[in-house]
Amino acid sequence: TVVGAKIASFLGNRIDPLKSFQLCLFCLVINNACTAWFVKGPDQLYLYVFFQCMLGICFGWLMPTERVLFCTLAPLGQEAEMM
Repeated sequence: TVVGAKIASFLGNRIDPLKSFQLCLFCLVINNACTAWFVKGPDQLYLYVFFQCMLGICFGWLMPTERVLFCTLAPLGQEAEMM
């Protein structure tokens, strides 16, 4: 999502891409655990939609962060070959 990409851009400039990637994975784990913990049935649809929106934000954050992290770890000049 656009919101997740903005978070990735902001945190990628503030902290290094590895820390941003780790923080994103932590948020994904917490989001999935909270979804499993709090959503118990179809009567909690609004709560489920909230957690799925948070999941979309996390995936929007994850994808650009993965690419930036890969390009920083790849040898200089070979980024395009390995993608």
